[in-house]
Amino acid sequence: MVEAAVQQEVQLSIGRAGCNYDLTNDRIKEIDTNHYFKGKAVCYSLQRPIREMISNNATYYSGRKIISFNPDFNIQKQLSQTIETINNYLSSKYPGYVGRVDAVIPLRGKLDNAYVLYVSIHSSSRINPKYITDLETTILNEAVRSDKEPCKIFGSNFSIEHLVFNAENVIRNGLPSSVASLKDVTNLESLYNNPNTFSKYLVKLDNDTISGMIKNSNFFVVRELVTGKIVSALVAEVMYTTLKDGKRIGWSEFSEAATSPELEPLTRQSKYRGMGFQTALYKAATNFANEKFRREVVEHKIDAFTIYTEARSPWGPINKASINAGFVPAVFSDKRINVFGLLGNHCIIRGPQDKRLSDIYDINNFKEDLNVLYVPEDDWRMGCRNMWNNLLGA
Repeated sequence: MVEAAVQQEVQLSIGRAGCNYDLTNDRIKEIDTNHYFKGKAVCYSLQRPIREMISNNATYYSGRKIISFNPDFNIQKQLSQTIETINNYLSSKYPGYVGRVDAVIPLRGKLDNAYVLYVSIHSSSRINPKYITDLETTILNEAVRSDKEPCKIFGSNFSIEHLVFNAENVIRNGLPSSVASLKDVTNLESLYNNPNTFSKYLVKLDNDTISGMIKNSNFFVVRELVTGKIVSALVAEVMYTTLKDGKRIGWSEFSEAATSPELEPLTRQSKYRGMGFQTALYKAATNFANEKFRREVVEHKIDAFTIYTEARSPWGPINKASINAGFVPAVFSDKRINVFGLLGNHCIIRGPQDKRLSDIYDINNFKEDLNVLYVPEDDWRMGCRNMWNNLLGA
């Protein structure tokens, strides 16, 4: 049986290498350190997660597998066949469970034709009704197709900062760095625990947790200069895994995105939301992660990397913010296979929702769905947009 992850180890959204039981979210979570070249090998690797689900009585498995394809043959065809092989294996081998490839991310760097595959296995008790995922796909589609809005951070009212734990952590990345004060930590604790920000979260976002996040991750914030108050925040987590063949992968997941829900006292209109703060933070964090990983590839410290986010499916604005910053949905589509980039019933989290969902999650006590989006190479962007259009039959 996999040992349950202790509280400190599950604070990071990104997870950790290996196959681990997350008691809080009743799931087996894995970042696989094998490097695969055949779909069948991925299928065989799923036997252990199934055993761990059964032994821990878990209802869900979410794993990330790295696979590379032969450049002498059609890459899209190989990818399609691999996804089909995995989906067919899970549906035939394990009745009573629903398994599939949920998302596809092409790795960047020196590993040619390498991909991250998100693979999930759900017990029958942990499957959301189709009408929910259909509606969430509509919400994401609206974000993809919406016009980009300019960020309204201008003049001397606000600043974007890289919040660090102490002066030794200051990173020269074109942004002002500020050492987090006790007031900043208290400010962030109040922001995250406002019921209109997160009414539920997978960990307790208290003073100790936030201090640890500032120390161990990369915290980007928007500060209102007149008051000194942090009004918007985003965390760029960074982790490295070494595959069993020696290849080293850099991962950066953007998470804990939040903007103050405070209202103007007279108009009762939102004071800070809708100003493009999250788009600005996503761009700042992306520039930081891109520069960091590209340098490490050149210096032969890593072989490949990915920058991605798992955004709340029920809330369009956060998906729109990442898309405005250059992220694209982690989808795949051809004549036989459709992958929507959605992690179903994934984890305990609750915040603002599209009113069309009308409290469906709370009424049914569902865990929330997340959309996987990632930063592609520039020449991938149009192909990703075409893939999304094909997926929706547009």
